[in-house]
Amino acid sequence: MTSKYNNYLKDDEKEKILKMFDEGYNTVDIAKELGRNDCTIGRFLKKNGLQADYRKNGILKSDIKDICELYKSGKSAKEILEKYSDKIKCENTIINIVERNGISARPRGTHVEFNVDYFENIDTEEKAYFLGLFLTDGNVHKVKRNTPQYRIQIGLKYQDAYIIEKFKQEIGSENQISHYERNGRNEAIFGVQSVKMATDLQKYGVYENKTFETELCYKIPDKLFKHYIRGIFDGDGTVFIRKRTQSLAFGFYGTHKLLEQIQEYLFAEANITKNSIYDKSTVSFIINSKKQDIINFYKFIYSDASIYLERKKQVFEKHFQNKNINI
Repeated sequence: MTSKYNNYLKDDEKEKILKMFDEGYNTVDIAKELGRNDCTIGRFLKKNGLQADYRKNGILKSDIKDICELYKSGKSAKEILEKYSDKIKCENTIINIVERNGISARPRGTHVEFNVDYFENIDTEEKAYFLGLFLTDGNVHKVKRNTPQYRIQIGLKYQDAYIIEKFKQEIGSENQISHYERNGRNEAIFGVQSVKMATDLQKYGVYENKTFETELCYKIPDKLFKHYIRGIFDGDGTVFIRKRTQSLAFGFYGTHKLLEQIQEYLFAEANITKNSIYDKSTVSFIINSKKQDIINFYKFIYSDASIYLERKKQVFEKHFQNKNINI
């Protein structure tokens, strides 16, 4: 007499397994019904090309879509499990679901809860500033090729890490700022993962491989546009004292198109002279050194400003002090 736990299944058992599996029962339920071991059921299903996975635990396609969207938005497997605890018993199942749907799983313990909607609408000085900073010193890229998961990252000189800290506070992230030393430079780098934030940034011109195509985005409200320009200046702008003449100059680096647009804007809004754009093989730049242009730019870019790179602002102010220029 064959034991009920024998690995050899009868034909009628095989038919019932396939029928119950098709109806949505999982291996445990089928095993209880037949008095068999669930591993035996699983092996039989696998041999017949059927995957005894989460789809047979009462999880609907709409659930799977929701789980993937929640995970991509930054929710952890633990948080998603709380919502689906009646259907899913462990975090590993959540991870299996997202990975089978082409999403790269994040390292366990990574805290990713933050305001993924931060860049959805540019309606504050801070958002406009950080958008400009991301346009120049930030990037958006896929975590892995052929997956929908995106990483948003920004890097500055380590001495400017306080600006990144302010961005962290703005979005409510607890991710750490990393410190790197490369090519003789100390850098602070910060990143988060979110399809939603990546999509919003792309809407405003911050996207993968943007280096040679960067230009201004005119979707930002007029009253916030100068803060956007200040973010660009803090990212790819320059201010320095010429050694020979001890005169001050400021300018921007970027694509030829971007510099044309910045010049047009500063000429219209701050009466700053249009100068020649110098094109090099990998980057273009403009430099302004007229006294009145310097004063106009400083007044325009820093009036009503609450966020900026202090070291750049201090170069202007030290020059004004040394030259007895009252602002």
